[in-house]
Formats: sequence, structure tokens, C-alpha cells
Amino acid sequence: MKFNYKKLKKARKQLSTQAKFSELIDVSEEHYVKIENGYSNPSVPVFLRICKDVNKPARYFFTSGESFLSEDQKDMLMEFSDERLKTILTVLKGLYDGPD
Repeated sequence: MKFNYKKLKKARKQLSTQAKFSELIDVSEEHYVKIENGYSNPSVPVFLRICKDVNKPARYFFTSGESFLSEDQKDMLMEFSDERLKTILTVLKGLYDGPD
């Protein structure tokens, strides 16, 4: 599984410029630009600071950027109660597993 540089760029853009973000994570702007563009990998300490400062778990950067849900659908799901989500998951599991 590869590091998803597009997700890094997207997360960083929501917070700051490359220059300000590189200061925040304590690397040179030149080095950060190389990381964000996929020419260099962050060290573990730098990666952990990135995760902390963009408030994302490490796994976020190693998963696909593709989603079959639109942003509106994701927002709608976030408003559902736990019980409603459990019901939806039960129905989806039944559809996925098929008839007994």
C-alpha cells in the first residue's frame, strides 16, 4: 500500500499554505514540497507530526481516495443516530451476503 500524496495535499490545503505548514511540522518548505508532490517520503517523526497537525489517523494516508459516496451522502450519514446506522449496516450486510 502506498502513501497517498493527494490526500496529504488536500488535508494541508484545508489548513494552510505549504510554507506555513512546513513551519508547523518543522521541515523546510523545499523538503515539504517534495513530500507533498511524491518525490520524497516523510520520516516517521515528520509523518506523525503531519497526522497530528491535519488531525487525521495514519491510515487515512494509506487508503484509497476514491469513494462511492458523495460528500452530501457522507454528511447525511454523519447525522444519523447509531441505531439508524446499525439498521442500515444490517440491511447492507443482508444484501451483500444474499439469502440464506
